[in-house]
Amino acid sequence: MTRRHFLFTLISLCVCVGLSKTSNVQLATIAIKELRPTQAAVGFKEVEKKAKKILKKQDGEFDAYLRKEAIPVVLGPGKQKYMIDGHHFLAAAYKQKLDKVYYEIVEDLSMLDSEQAFWDRMIQTKRVYLKRNGQSIQPKDLPKDIGGMVDDPYRTFAAEVRDEGGFKKSSIPFIEFMWADYFRDLIPLKVILESKEEAVKRALTLSRDEKARQLPGYLGE
Repeated sequence: MTRRHFLFTLISLCVCVGLSKTSNVQLATIAIKELRPTQAAVGFKEVEKKAKKILKKQDGEFDAYLRKEAIPVVLGPGKQKYMIDGHHFLAAAYKQKLDKVYYEIVEDLSMLDSEQAFWDRMIQTKRVYLKRNGQSIQPKDLPKDIGGMVDDPYRTFAAEVRDEGGFKKSSIPFIEFMWADYFRDLIPLKVILESKEEAVKRALTLSRDEKARQLPGYLGE
């Protein structure tokens, strides 16, 4: 048993039935693989960064860190828990072999009378991203748990361009994927992998282009 595994086992026991109240928010613990993703891909390099951050956390601050990263969840048919954010953090926690994380329920849609009605609501409220590496998918194509996520290098690249001032950080869901799909059509992956500096420079110019105006976080020409 690793130190992180042992520590989180203790955390899980301390919350007894799984509930803990912090800042008027009800948190609960859940096994990582019980959370259902609402996107098909993550940026593996982003996951690696978060995994290293988890590893650096000291025991005294580890629980507070996990609470801060609590996964927002929508309850679906059969009370299935669908995560609507935090995919990169959860993938990092899975990589570090944590057993459980904290989560909070932000909406209960379990009363809807069909899977179709559930997904229609999720699509309407923009709580699911039905693309995988630029290709459209159906809800049934989403991974069943975090272990089924695939890598989208353009998602990582979009975050790097954002950090260089290419576009504004926003709370709009899946903004980095929207920019990833924009760059996907304009910058070959080979350039990103072999000449990152040149790729970012090109992306910064493209991010101010008129064609990007409709994207969230656009900063103007």
